[in-house]
Amino acid sequence: MYGDIIYVDRQPLLWRSTEHRKNPDSDLLDIMIYRVSKYRHYGVDLGNGNVAHFNGLSFLRRQDSAITEDSMEVFIKDGILGVIADIPYGYSRDEVVNRAKAQIGTNFGGYSVVHNNCEHFALWCATGMKESRQAVFLKYGYDAMAYPKRQLKPITAKVISFAVMGTMMSWAFLKNRL
Repeated sequence: MYGDIIYVDRQPLLWRSTEHRKNPDSDLLDIMIYRVSKYRHYGVDLGNGNVAHFNGLSFLRRQDSAITEDSMEVFIKDGILGVIADIPYGYSRDEVVNRAKAQIGTNFGGYSVVHNNCEHFALWCATGMKESRQAVFLKYGYDAMAYPKRQLKPITAKVISFAVMGTMMSWAFLKNRL
């Protein structure tokens, strides 16, 4: 798997404990994301059981996010490991690993969920282009399911506000019940 772009599927924890995903910087919003969100976290397999990935300890402290090198165990946590097999590598595996290692300790231009996240980093290492399939879905919503058949239209701020408020109200309801 040396030089492969790998990912971990993170499933919503729902009623289960969030302790194994928490860290000292976790906030209430992070815990809510752990409970209700399914997402993938991407990285580059550096070999010898290590992974380079765009790591942030809290969603609210994105300015502290950086490219880090961690063990495969830390990267996987409680997720399911997968390998991206359908991308056109523009570099050899050694070059992919060298590109990833060269970014360790940097903030890779600053973290953004939509414009510069862990998937952007991993794909940049392999292809030279910052792309993210997850970000397309976040930015364009259900229209991304029809991509490229239909022209994509961004989700309106009202829809996003409604979704966030609905999630926050659900979290407040659940918190009072736990």
